Amino acid sequence: LTAGARIDSHTYSGISVSPRAGLLFVPASDLFVKLLYGRAFRAPNARELLVRVEPDENNQVSYTNGNPNLKAESIDTVEFEISGKPMTDLSVRGALFGSLIQNEINKNSPNPPDPSLGSIFYDNLGSALALGAETELRYRPRGYRLDLSYSFTNATQTAVGANGEELSRTAYEFPPH
Repeated sequence: LTAGARIDSHTYSGISVSPRAGLLFVPASDLFVKLLYGRAFRAPNARELLVRVEPDENNQVSYTNGNPNLKAESIDTVEFEISGKPMTDLSVRGALFGSLIQNEINKNSPNPPDPSLGSIFYDNLGSALALGAETELRYRPRGYRLDLSYSFTNATQTAVGANGEELSRTAYEFPPH
């Protein structure tokens, strides 16, 4: 069993605590089970916080304004893995994982525009949930090598719409296979 924490103090985002914990269980020499938990954060960068873009001569804002009110993103992840060697030349591994991203920083373009931030600006838009699984098989008979693996991820982003309704969509940043 391993546990720890990281404490970060950021000028704009304040203090963030990132706990970690891990459990490794080895019931036999050819079998192990691992359970991990961790939290991380991403503070907004200077571009997302501070850049101010004024409208051009046509009163258009072509670039994204910063937002000094942004909160840091946080991500909580849980992983479970089991690995073993059922035969001399064969090893197998399976894993499940889930991550919850909160206060996701992304571009916002509300209608009507925000009087203090303009028509396009960085904002904390909601959350994202990524769930997945991985499998791996390794076969090593004398003179040969066979590796097979597959990973699947399903990620969904959730945000609040202009009328207060909850919006949900597949997160394209996470390829499913």
